Amino acid sequence: MSDPRIAQLEQQLAGLAARNQELEAQVAAIHGQQAAASQARVKAVKTGGKWLIPLLDRSKVVKSFGELAETVGAMTGPREQWPTREDIVDRARLFMESCVRFTVRRRTSFWLFSMMAASIPFMQLWVVVQQNEIISNQNEFFEIQVHDVVSRSMTEGDRNARLMTGALLSRAKLTFLADVVDEAFDPELSGIYSTQGTKASKRRLEDAAFRGFLLRAVARGVLLRVDDDRDELVETAQPMMRKILVDAADRVPMLLRFGENNAELDPELSEQASNYLFQLGAVIRTYGRLARSEGLETEFAADLEPLLLRVAGLELQNNRFANPYRFSMDAVVLDASAEVELGDPEIDWEAGDRDIEAARKKGIEWLSETLASKGIDWDAFEQQL
Repeated sequence: MSDPRIAQLEQQLAGLAARNQELEAQVAAIHGQQAAASQARVKAVKTGGKWLIPLLDRSKVVKSFGELAETVGAMTGPREQWPTREDIVDRARLFMESCVRFTVRRRTSFWLFSMMAASIPFMQLWVVVQQNEIISNQNEFFEIQVHDVVSRSMTEGDRNARLMTGALLSRAKLTFLADVVDEAFDPELSGIYSTQGTKASKRRLEDAAFRGFLLRAVARGVLLRVDDDRDELVETAQPMMRKILVDAADRVPMLLRFGENNAELDPELSEQASNYLFQLGAVIRTYGRLARSEGLETEFAADLEPLLLRVAGLELQNNRFANPYRFSMDAVVLDASAEVELGDPEIDWEAGDRDIEAARKKGIEWLSETLASKGIDWDAFEQQL
């Protein structure tokens, strides 16, 4: 009987032999690929040499000329050693062909090199165009990232994140801020489509909360640019503040209605909604200063009138939002009484012996004369303040 260990060893040897043959085949294939690549390189070098050497070397021309000279020179010897007419013609033809071929190849090479040299500026221009396109795409992607960060901070972040985002927006380009306000205060975004929506106080307070920080960015953004070109400032800032006032004409009465049910309101959201009312007053004051400095009182009055028509006669007793509303409107009235323009220093109404009540009456008179609206109850508005 055969030893099973011997059979196992024979089986292992057979496996090793098969594996060895497989490895040898792989090595041979690799050597074959390397040889083919080497032959290709040699062929490329030879092909290039066939083109370049004749272009740079006149050996064939010289050689054919020498052969022609030897053939013709044989005619100086004995007559019987003279070359035949066919030999002279062949040598002359070979020499002329060499000259022509050399000339054609040289001019062709010069033409090719000239084309390559001429194409380099176009290639550089093409590269510059592609780079500009890449940079443009990167800028668009960066703007998308910025928009995403701003939107997330304003809607998902806490109060401090919204405050910092608003501060950064006030320092950003005013056109960028105008685009943000144009979309955020679009009437379609604040629409209410059911009776349940009119009672959704939490949702309405959230809507006002994040807009408050945008209002601060708008007011600060305009005040920080008092030294800029006024025509450009008016062109950018006026539509932005006009849209804010259009939105406020519906939002402020709704907030004051919710403020009557103080016990049902979320304290944190109520605080941020109060901030909206404070910042709305800052925007109105800034718009009024811009209007007085640029002769736009009529446009300012037309934009402010819808808001005053809806809030002037409201009862504010025991209203959660009465104090921020009064503070904002009082600041607007006092600004109007002093006829403060854009860029003028702030007035400290608590300093000295200023008569605030007289200033308030004068401000209301200025507003009533400027607005010239018969639908606003100015007496009730004065009682609110």
